[in-house]
Amino acid sequence: MILFKEDSVPPLIIVFTPDNVGIMHAVNNGLINFGLDAIITGGMEGVHPGTHGDSEHYHGRALDFRVRDWPTKYLDGILKNISGHLDILTKTRTKILGCPVQYFYQLEGDHLHVERSH
Repeated sequence: MILFKEDSVPPLIIVFTPDNVGIMHAVNNGLINFGLDAIITGGMEGVHPGTHGDSEHYHGRALDFRVRDWPTKYLDGILKNISGHLDILTKTRTKILGCPVQYFYQLEGDHLHVERSH
Protein backbone atom coordinates (compact mmCIF):
# COMPACT_ATOMS: atom_id res chain seq x y z
CA MET A 1 0.00 0.00 0.00
CA ILE A 2 1.22 3.52 -0.75
CA LEU A 3 0.96 5.76 2.31
CA PHE A 4 1.98 9.34 3.07
CA LYS A 5 3.73 10.69 6.16
CA GLU A 6 0.94 12.50 7.97
CA ASP A 7 2.89 14.62 10.45
CA SER A 8 5.34 16.16 7.97
CA VAL A 9 6.48 19.71 8.73
CA PRO A 10 6.20 21.38 6.32
CA PRO A 11 3.28 19.33 4.94
CA LEU A 12 4.06 16.93 2.10
CA ILE A 13 3.64 18.31 -1.38
CA ILE A 14 3.36 15.49 -3.90
CA VAL A 15 2.85 16.28 -7.57
CA PHE A 16 1.35 13.31 -9.37
CA THR A 17 3.50 13.48 -12.50
CA PRO A 18 3.95 10.33 -14.62
CA ASP A 19 7.45 10.04 -13.13
CA ASN A 20 6.31 10.26 -9.51
CA VAL A 21 3.40 7.89 -10.07
CA GLY A 22 5.78 5.40 -11.68
CA ILE A 23 8.24 5.77 -8.80
CA MET A 24 5.45 5.22 -6.24
CA HIS A 25 4.35 2.02 -7.95
CA ALA A 26 7.89 0.72 -8.48
CA VAL A 27 8.76 1.12 -4.79
CA ASN A 28 5.39 -0.25 -3.66
CA ASN A 29 5.73 -3.28 -5.95
CA GLY A 30 9.25 -3.85 -4.64
CA LEU A 31 7.96 -3.95 -1.05
CA ILE A 32 4.82 -6.06 -1.50
CA ASN A 33 6.63 -9.43 -1.27
CA PHE A 34 8.05 -8.35 2.09
CA GLY A 35 4.67 -7.32 3.52
CA LEU A 36 5.78 -3.68 3.74
CA ASP A 37 4.10 -0.42 2.78
CA ALA A 38 5.66 2.36 0.70
CA ILE A 39 5.52 5.40 3.00
CA ILE A 40 6.35 8.64 1.19
CA THR A 41 8.19 11.11 3.44
CA GLY A 42 9.38 13.72 0.96
CA GLY A 43 8.16 15.38 -2.22
CA MET A 44 8.50 18.99 -3.35
CA GLU A 45 8.39 20.54 0.13
CA GLY A 46 11.37 21.34 2.29
CA VAL A 47 15.02 21.65 1.39
CA HIS A 48 16.69 19.00 -0.74
CA PRO A 49 20.40 18.68 -1.62
CA GLY A 50 21.74 21.14 -4.17
CA THR A 51 20.64 24.68 -4.70
CA HIS A 52 16.91 25.32 -4.79
CA GLY A 53 15.61 24.29 -8.17
CA ASP A 54 18.38 21.78 -8.94
CA SER A 55 16.85 18.84 -7.09
CA GLU A 56 14.58 16.55 -9.09
CA HIS A 57 12.14 16.89 -6.16
CA TYR A 58 11.29 20.40 -7.36
CA HIS A 59 10.50 19.12 -10.86
CA GLY A 60 8.14 16.30 -9.88
CA ARG A 61 10.72 13.61 -10.62
CA ALA A 62 11.79 12.44 -7.14
CA LEU A 63 10.31 11.09 -3.91
CA ASP A 64 11.67 9.94 -0.56
CA PHE A 65 10.45 6.83 1.27
CA ARG A 66 10.71 5.80 4.92
CA VAL A 67 13.08 2.89 5.55
CA ARG A 68 13.06 2.58 9.35
CA ASP A 69 10.38 -0.13 9.24
CA TRP A 70 12.34 -2.27 6.79
CA PRO A 71 14.01 -5.26 8.51
CA THR A 72 17.79 -4.96 8.14
CA LYS A 73 18.14 -8.65 7.34
CA TYR A 74 15.95 -8.16 4.24
CA LEU A 75 17.39 -4.82 3.10
CA ASP A 76 19.49 -6.25 0.26
CA GLY A 77 16.52 -8.20 -1.07
CA ILE A 78 14.21 -5.21 -0.76
CA LEU A 79 16.62 -2.95 -2.66
CA LYS A 80 17.16 -5.59 -5.35
CA ASN A 81 13.38 -5.91 -5.76
CA ILE A 82 12.91 -2.14 -5.99
CA SER A 83 15.80 -1.90 -8.46
CA GLY A 84 14.13 -4.49 -10.69
CA HIS A 85 10.89 -2.53 -10.71
CA LEU A 86 12.77 0.71 -11.46
CA ASP A 87 14.41 -1.06 -14.42
CA ILE A 88 10.95 -1.94 -15.75
CA LEU A 89 9.86 1.68 -15.25
CA THR A 90 12.98 2.90 -17.07
CA LYS A 91 12.27 0.68 -20.09
CA THR A 92 8.59 1.61 -20.19
CA ARG A 93 9.10 5.38 -19.89
CA THR A 94 11.99 5.32 -22.40
CA LYS A 95 9.71 3.61 -24.91
CA ILE A 96 6.83 6.04 -24.25
CA LEU A 97 9.00 9.17 -24.38
CA GLY A 98 11.13 8.01 -27.30
CA CYS A 99 14.32 9.05 -25.52
CA PRO A 100 16.42 7.43 -22.80
CA VAL A 101 15.52 8.08 -19.17
CA GLN A 102 16.93 6.45 -16.06
CA TYR A 103 15.37 5.89 -12.64
CA PHE A 104 17.59 5.11 -9.69
CA TYR A 105 17.59 5.01 -5.91
CA GLN A 106 20.01 6.08 -3.22
CA LEU A 107 19.79 5.02 0.42
CA GLU A 108 20.26 8.25 2.42
CA GLY A 109 20.27 7.33 6.10
CA ASP A 110 16.65 7.44 7.25
CA HIS A 111 15.09 7.38 3.80
CA LEU A 112 15.32 5.97 0.29
CA HIS A 113 15.62 8.68 -2.34
CA VAL A 114 14.28 7.67 -5.78
CA GLU A 115 14.47 9.90 -8.84
CA ARG A 116 14.49 10.11 -12.59
CA SER A 117 17.69 11.57 -13.94
CA HIS A 118 17.29 14.06 -16.74
